[in-house]
Amino acid sequence: MAKKQKTRKGVPPVNADLKSKPRNIPSSGDKTTELGLSLFEKINQFLSEHARAIFWIILSLALIVGFLLFDIRFSLSGDDSSYVARAYNFIHHFRSPEFQGPLYPIVLGPFVGLFGLSAIPLKILSLLFLLGSFFFLYKAFNERIPSLLLMALLVLLAINSSILYYGSQTYSEALFMFIQSLTVYLFFKGFIDKEEDKSLVAVWKNQWPLIVCLLCLWLTRFIGFSATLAVGLFFIYRKQWKNLLVLSAAFLSLLILYQGYLLLFSPGSQILFSDLFRDLLSKDYYHPAMGRETAMGFINRFSANTNFYLSGSFYSLLGLSDPAKLVRPDWIVTALTLLAMILAMILLFKRNRYIFFIGVYTLITLFVIFFVAHTLWMQSRFIIPYMSLILLLLLSCIYYALENKGWTRFQLLFPVIILILAGFSLNITAGQVSDARRINSKYYGLTPDWENYCKLSEWTRANLPKNAVVACRKPTISFMFSNGKDFFGISRIPLVSGDSLVRDWKRKNPHYYLLAVSGLDKKSLSANFSREFKRSILGYGMLVKDGNYTVRFLVLNFSEQSRNPMLDELRRLNISISDKADTLKSWLKVKSGEIFLVYPDSALQILRKAHVTHIMTDNIRSLSSQKNDQRKLPMLERFINFIEAKYPGIRTKIMQTGENDNEPSCLYRINYEIVPEKTGGK
Repeated sequence: MAKKQKTRKGVPPVNADLKSKPRNIPSSGDKTTELGLSLFEKINQFLSEHARAIFWIILSLALIVGFLLFDIRFSLSGDDSSYVARAYNFIHHFRSPEFQGPLYPIVLGPFVGLFGLSAIPLKILSLLFLLGSFFFLYKAFNERIPSLLLMALLVLLAINSSILYYGSQTYSEALFMFIQSLTVYLFFKGFIDKEEDKSLVAVWKNQWPLIVCLLCLWLTRFIGFSATLAVGLFFIYRKQWKNLLVLSAAFLSLLILYQGYLLLFSPGSQILFSDLFRDLLSKDYYHPAMGRETAMGFINRFSANTNFYLSGSFYSLLGLSDPAKLVRPDWIVTALTLLAMILAMILLFKRNRYIFFIGVYTLITLFVIFFVAHTLWMQSRFIIPYMSLILLLLLSCIYYALENKGWTRFQLLFPVIILILAGFSLNITAGQVSDARRINSKYYGLTPDWENYCKLSEWTRANLPKNAVVACRKPTISFMFSNGKDFFGISRIPLVSGDSLVRDWKRKNPHYYLLAVSGLDKKSLSANFSREFKRSILGYGMLVKDGNYTVRFLVLNFSEQSRNPMLDELRRLNISISDKADTLKSWLKVKSGEIFLVYPDSALQILRKAHVTHIMTDNIRSLSSQKNDQRKLPMLERFINFIEAKYPGIRTKIMQTGENDNEPSCLYRINYEIVPEKTGGK
């Protein structure tokens, strides 16, 4: 007697057409049954009978490849070290993490407390999360989608170096994928497999594990809120109003409780994700002074991101090219990918509500990411947690199309496509494994810019006083390489809108003067005049275009004692100046870029307020494959130059790593004593 296959109550079996057919097809005699099975049916029957064993083989394969790809170094993107730094501060100083997904540092906290700032145990945790995501992905889809489709998906994930890369990193992606798979499993089991419970008490008992998972998704990555939207839409579509009511009330209650905890026990906390909303709505993430993004700007973001992620990024991640060399985005590929995803949704609307739900969730998520993500980021890891879901949709489109009458004769195409994709992926993975096996130290493979930066960060801990505060560009990376020394991060030039000065000028009517820097060309200035002139600089009028900063004019504020002598000398030198706010207003109107102001005293005040004693400059490349243009100063060099132009001698070099022509990093002491005591920010 054939073994009876288990099915869930209320769930139509995926391979329903196989249930009435014998599993052990005789090799001789009556062959009509064998002839009646399509290729998909035969493969699904075999895979269904051995699903558990096959899954454990695939999971073991993922574990082996994950260990072969294991990287003992912290990466240099900054985000992964940021999570560890916040975990360190949480466990040692009880500073509640808020920005960039607060849950992951909280999860890491106990492990940082136990193992310290050691990469290997923290990365093993990521590998376990990744394997856990595969496990719940299997649990979620087993017996709910065709076995061939599920096993093909799992095999492609298990050998994909782009996915397994996050099993040896301290990014939040592995934890997010784990919670996401668990959420999908709980949702399928508790809400698609069965109808809505009758009482609110029963609804709550059924929902609370799902609600906790949905909240954890949001607290791990902000975009996780799209899962709550997808679940809510499902309840609306199925008219499950009790489920919708309990979901909304309970989720908001948990969110309010968490926010209340932050406000009570974490001094200085803000509304959850408020900073992120502000940054996402800005035209330029690093320069909020440029204002809010326009409607057309968001449309341009959506267009550029869609093309980048759905053609260039996704297919590189899939293994069709080296992930370090993205496939060039192509609108034809992007359009075909979108059409395939939409076609899958159409084919699955009544045939498989599980994959249909995944399609709704994936499309909502991608729409939000493409709409709000700044195009200057364009990081493939933004879609890594959804790569398996996009791939499932695309494979489903092919699979279900080949199940239609008239197409079954072409079903061999599906396993052929899987084998081709697996071949490409294995080729890339083999190369990545070879590279990973050569790693023998934390500095292995670093370009000179990063090696110099990291070595200088390490030097500061052993050679500076314990209370020294070093300002730098990548504080969390410096934190990791200095084994826990706090650094103060400066990631942007403090630009201010020129219009704000116009308003301030007209309201207060101060004695400000404007001077075009071109007027100083070829002028011979005495030492005394030059010194007083520099001390009178209130701000620099900067033309900002394509990442280039050009000083166009100066805003001067002479002291009462020096005003008349300075003005007389400027007239004698035939240097034109203006004391009219309307002049500034006219100078702000340029077609070749935007004018912003930089106040050197405000920049200095940033350092003073943070008790910065030293500043560490760098030559970190914009593109890892090529050195920066030496004519363009690095950001921190520009930052300190604005201050130094007003206060010569404000810094003294005390250490340099790397030769002058080999992307060095330099450490300077800040000499506050040369600055007048009453100097403050604008």
